[in-house]
Amino acid sequence: MVEKLAIVIPTHNRSHKLSELLNSLDKLNLNIDTYIVSNYFSKDDQEVSSHFNFTHYLFTNELGVNKARNLGAKEAIKEHDYVLFLDDDCFIDNINFFEEIDHFISKNSFIKVFGGEYKDHLNCSRLDSFYNLLCSEWVRYARIGSNHWTLLGGCLVIHSSVFQENNFFDERISYGSSETEFLSRLNQVGYKMAFSSRLIAIHKPDISFKKFIKKAFKQGYFSSKYKILSYPKRFTILGENNLKKNNFMFHIFRKLYNFFFRLGMMKRAILK
Repeated sequence: MVEKLAIVIPTHNRSHKLSELLNSLDKLNLNIDTYIVSNYFSKDDQEVSSHFNFTHYLFTNELGVNKARNLGAKEAIKEHDYVLFLDDDCFIDNINFFEEIDHFISKNSFIKVFGGEYKDHLNCSRLDSFYNLLCSEWVRYARIGSNHWTLLGGCLVIHSSVFQENNFFDERISYGSSETEFLSRLNQVGYKMAFSSRLIAIHKPDISFKKFIKKAFKQGYFSSKYKILSYPKRFTILGENNLKKNNFMFHIFRKLYNFFFRLGMMKRAILK
């Protein structure tokens, strides 16, 4: 099944992280066709890509993660049945990662869109750890009935037929809920989507406090604009994050996230 899969990695000025991700894929010795898509041409990204025999380098002429995703998808589906989207701030450390994808597809061929979750990297900050927790709770609890419609753009598998039916990421959204609007739209037209806890990408957001606040605000703004579910009502401290020393800070981060998320929603409501 791996030969039917291609990987698309959108990137922008993060060649050091891109290199780490590509090295993690190279260690698996699977030589899966991988499309690196930069926002604008990047000599550094092209140089990193050239070190691997399974990569194809592309670039857009405009800024926006969804522009990069769409360009990569259009190229990937020419020869492949499935597209795996990975973000450049992730890497794979599970040698069975692609076997898990094969297993899921063999058992759930009727599901055209599915994804996994993020886990912490070693020595990550508390803010990074909280953001990964927040991402996991989105995908675990944001459902309509039994259908998952919020998945992570950095660990997402989509069947080529979805794109062949002219469904693409909204290129007007460059930051904040960039994949959530797309998945919500797919849900509305009847696509079945699923979450698999066995698909895990190690996520290194290296998120600063300023960036964290900006993410919360923009995610709230675009959630209001595109009528997307705001955030899951149920929050728990999951798995490895269940450390007493982190609980207090996580509650503070959560309150800050909710506040700025709602502020973003309010700004959108005022601008209507």
